[in-house]
Amino acid sequence: MPIPLRHAAAAGGVLVALAFAGPAARADDDAFVKQAKEFVAKVTAPTAAWNGPTTGPRAQPGKLVIYVSTDQRNSGVRAAGDGVEEAAGVIGWKFRAIDGRGTMDGELSGISQAIALKPDGIVLGGIDAASHAEAIERAVQAGIKVVGWHVGPKPGPIASPPVVFNINT
Repeated sequence: MPIPLRHAAAAGGVLVALAFAGPAARADDDAFVKQAKEFVAKVTAPTAAWNGPTTGPRAQPGKLVIYVSTDQRNSGVRAAGDGVEEAAGVIGWKFRAIDGRGTMDGELSGISQAIALKPDGIVLGGIDAASHAEAIERAVQAGIKVVGWHVGPKPGPIASPPVVFNINT
């Protein structure tokens, strides 16, 4: 079946438009790619020199730190605990992890177990500090320092319940 003339003319017009637009589109793409490469280079470049502290107190040997996680099946929480374990090993501290198993009761049980072991510090991983305020208060009253990873809405110290520092993104 023959193609109607108006369809052939329309197709020819599209081909001519594409032939002339192609180089311009490629130039736009090239400019975009160049801009993207410049952006990636900028944000992945080494940062300026460290302007924070370069000295500090030496770690005290022989401490016990316990990491209580919300749920060790969560890879982020587990990885944070792995980091605590690695740091404890480098410093020469004893380390133990307790899994909250993804429930409020499990988290509370984990915090209570940690307090009973009388550690020097407890690191809470992904546990909502406000939900376990009474247990955290018990730890602090027992002289245990409590630090958190994603335990509150903002990074930094938490006044109530008392968390020395919350690491948060």
